[in-house]
Amino acid sequence: MLVRELVERFEQFAPKTWAEPGDPVGLQLGSLDAEVHKVMVTLDVRPEVVDEAIAVGADFIFAHHPMMFHPAKNLDLAVPQNQMYATLLQHHITVYGAHTNLDSAPGGMNDCLA
Repeated sequence: MLVRELVERFEQFAPKTWAEPGDPVGLQLGSLDAEVHKVMVTLDVRPEVVDEAIAVGADFIFAHHPMMFHPAKNLDLAVPQNQMYATLLQHHITVYGAHTNLDSAPGGMNDCLA
């Protein structure tokens, strides 16, 4: 399956238009044309999550909280967040974030928590 196919199916359930203004949901890193073989689901994308994704062979990380709330100002790899981005790219791991659009979806996070 291609990333675009997975994203299209998910966005039928929780369209990006349901996200709160300014919430950077959607494709965070990678390519819509990449192949998806194994998906990892996480609350936050952290270096430990990336290490686990590499260890289990995941090539798609579905995160509730967007990995990037603000654009990177530089790509200095001495910055741990930037190094994490480089590691994701090096291992061809796509990252998708669904935050407030998933919260708002019927049967989504808010319904589950309620």
